[in-house]
Amino acid sequence: MRVNIPIIDLVGNFAQNYFKHMRYPIFLICCLILFGSCQPQAQNMPAPGIIPEPMKIIHAEGGLILHSQTPITINDPSLHFSAAQIQKWIGSPTIQEGSSGKILLKIDPSLDSLGREGYYLKSDREKLLIVAPAVEGIFYGVQTLRQMLPSEIENSKVADPTIPLTEIWDSPRFNWRGMHLDVSRHFFKTDFIKKYIDYLALHKINTFHWHLVDGIGWRMEIKSHPELTDWGAWRIQKEGNPWDYFEIAKPEDDRPKYGGFYTQEEVKEIIQYAAERAITVLPEIELPGHSKVVMKCFPELACLDKNGKHYPSTHVYCAGNPDSYQLLEDILAEVCEIFPSEYIHIGGDEVDKKYWKSCSKCQRLKQKEKLKNEHEIQSYFVNHFEKFLHNKGKKLIGWHEILEGQLSPTATIMYWKSDKESKEYIQKGHPIILTTENKYYFNFYQGDTPLEPVAWGGHTTLKDVYQYEPIPEGLNETELANVLGVQANLWTEYIDTEALAEYMILPRMSALAATGWNQKEQKDWEQFRNKLPKLLERYDQLGIHYAKSAYIPEIKIEWNDELASATASLSTELPATIHFTLDGTTPTIDNAIANDSLIQLGQAKEITAQAFVDGKAVGPELKKASLTNLAMGKSVDLKSKTYGRYKAKGAQSLTDLKVGGETWGSAEWLGFLNTDLLAIVDLDKAQNISAVHLRCIEQHSSGISFPTQIVVEGSNDQVNFQTIGSIDIKESGNDSGQISTEIFKIASQKNTNYRYIKIRAKCKRSKTQGWFIFTDEIMIY
Repeated sequence: MRVNIPIIDLVGNFAQNYFKHMRYPIFLICCLILFGSCQPQAQNMPAPGIIPEPMKIIHAEGGLILHSQTPITINDPSLHFSAAQIQKWIGSPTIQEGSSGKILLKIDPSLDSLGREGYYLKSDREKLLIVAPAVEGIFYGVQTLRQMLPSEIENSKVADPTIPLTEIWDSPRFNWRGMHLDVSRHFFKTDFIKKYIDYLALHKINTFHWHLVDGIGWRMEIKSHPELTDWGAWRIQKEGNPWDYFEIAKPEDDRPKYGGFYTQEEVKEIIQYAAERAITVLPEIELPGHSKVVMKCFPELACLDKNGKHYPSTHVYCAGNPDSYQLLEDILAEVCEIFPSEYIHIGGDEVDKKYWKSCSKCQRLKQKEKLKNEHEIQSYFVNHFEKFLHNKGKKLIGWHEILEGQLSPTATIMYWKSDKESKEYIQKGHPIILTTENKYYFNFYQGDTPLEPVAWGGHTTLKDVYQYEPIPEGLNETELANVLGVQANLWTEYIDTEALAEYMILPRMSALAATGWNQKEQKDWEQFRNKLPKLLERYDQLGIHYAKSAYIPEIKIEWNDELASATASLSTELPATIHFTLDGTTPTIDNAIANDSLIQLGQAKEITAQAFVDGKAVGPELKKASLTNLAMGKSVDLKSKTYGRYKAKGAQSLTDLKVGGETWGSAEWLGFLNTDLLAIVDLDKAQNISAVHLRCIEQHSSGISFPTQIVVEGSNDQVNFQTIGSIDIKESGNDSGQISTEIFKIASQKNTNYRYIKIRAKCKRSKTQGWFIFTDEIMIY
């Protein structure tokens, strides 16, 4: 992690040495004096809205015209690619080598305090200069220039564009700024991989983590073992989730199949394409788990059951079989030959060790190597390949589960669990990249509405990503030095098209880029949200199918004691005007405008809101039921204990009218593991009860199920309860991984008057796994 802020002056050696000993404010005054003498040739222009925000930027009034007749000068042949980008944007006729020019890209090793990725950019009335200690810095300076140019350059040359007069010193916070793409579950062609890399380059992301292998698909050609792609790159198309019903498709099988793979020549082409854009490609080859596809191709590598036969369906290599090591050495030898990256990722996560416990070969290995348990079998397996990769001149990196057992101290980890536990893993002493699930998994929902495409169950908005600070408090300098950087991941269980992949990563990638590049104290949400629309215009020009989720109004409905009314407040993450209606009609530009005050809902059954930018609707409209009922704001005695972080704001969350949306990862849901829900609502006085409603959510793949039964009882003394009504809930059969919400309605069997209402929801029970009940609101009518 780089935390120094270099101060560079390009006027001359005297000034450079002088400023080394001056305080920062005096340096800024000197820069302003320099700019004060400039007389711009072009019209006044707004300050550039650059994302990520440069480390230091000084803006002067006026602009510099980049004439299309002006040649681009470079002082080193390695800068030709960056110069060619500018040439494409402004139509410059030639690229020439030299040390001076009106558009000059210059490598200057004396600026090494900026780091290889740092740069200095200056546009004054005479010229444009981008100078850096290395080719990477020049490339990032050109990406900054790109955002200073009109967004129309993304589609065509813009004759004689004007850029603001600006002086920029820039250098990233983290050396590792990564984006991951899972191509195993769903395959993406090379043209899209190049697009994906282009998106990384625009955002100054420098690592492309290519998840080439997982349980249901092998995506890279291995010449020594062609079966891996002849068979393992294709699966039979079946109903349901492929990860649940996976079957490889051999060439002779004429059933419909899905898949694809990258030849080694295509892989080399992608690596070169990325390198030109200052991006390293990190390959991931999974071991010892997540390898079901390999076991389908080579069933003899599976563990032995108690009868001495190979398990027919497993995703774990047999650690006691020498052939497992030989196959992986063959594979990794070819991977190391092709990929120039310093690191090779070996996965290492979620290894089901039960197979090793029952396998006679693995147990013999355990005894021979004097391993204490199956965790040490895993570390033995991983350490074998750490040594193998070291001998190939590479470093091993894996998910943090490789710490189970005795891991080699030279191994690097990627930490993916909750941000609450990251400090513990940083303090273990290994080099670490933070890719925390609840903030940096871009396969999570980004809008808390049913308007979003099906996604994994978590909930991470644009604002969540931007405001997350990955470095926990309380680390010493040695521990801080172990943090290499940050990365976001895109797992593709539910992402089967290129358009959907773009939708899930953008614009959240811009928020990740800001954290990867900017110092913690430099980040400013209001500044970022006001600048982002300009970047979205560039996305439009590039034809990117980015998410408009940040424009979907967030409607917060809650009971207000002071007003004695249900109220709503409306907001959007990105700047917009919000219009709303209370009668179910679609809002137009002429409807009421939501402002900072609360909207009293009265007896309105729902509120409909739509965001507008420049008078045009942007993003989908959102309807939300007001859920006005007798229990609003009433006290709740919650008898059941919530599990872990799924506690919302306690018992009163059940009657505050705040619902958790369509994602169980939001903060309004209460979760109960293997426990019935039991709650008593106090209505303050006896009232006629016609029905009780309970809102629940379900996602079987996450272990969340609707209740099996709901029973409602009433009382006036909290001692003697009488049954009001009950329902039995049939198994939904929802095994697709989709999330569904439902309001269960328990009608009163007769006219009843009660003050205390008891609700018991029975949790699903299973001998093979635990099950959750999730609920966010009790409604009484």
